[in-house]
Amino acid sequence: MTVSEIKKVLEDFSNQHGLIEKAIIGCNKVIDYLIEEDQKNKKDSLGGFLKNEIILEFDHQKLLFNDCYNQSPLIIVQIGLYNKDLENKFLRNLEPIGYYQLHVNSNGEIIDDIFTIDKVKKELGLIK
Repeated sequence: MTVSEIKKVLEDFSNQHGLIEKAIIGCNKVIDYLIEEDQKNKKDSLGGFLKNEIILEFDHQKLLFNDCYNQSPLIIVQIGLYNKDLENKFLRNLEPIGYYQLHVNSNGEIIDDIFTIDKVKKELGLIK
């Protein structure tokens, strides 16, 4: 089997299981959960960004087929968390502020997810 054939099988698997859509839904659920928890606990898990300021964009999918730390194989779907790039310095005019990863097993079942905010609004000079 060639790499192109493997890629086609993986694309079909992703489409069959709706992995990109599941990742976007999962990311939105995490954001909503964090907003709710932050209001209760007076915290700021979203780096000062409001939900409507965070733009979700599909970044990539990858196959992890040999890993000493995790069950493998895994398919990892990454959704980038972005803020509008007002200075046109970044690709797609979107400044990366974090990411969400959905990890699924070979049956298409969700086994883990990761949500990370790398930048805070204040550091980007968007608030004083």
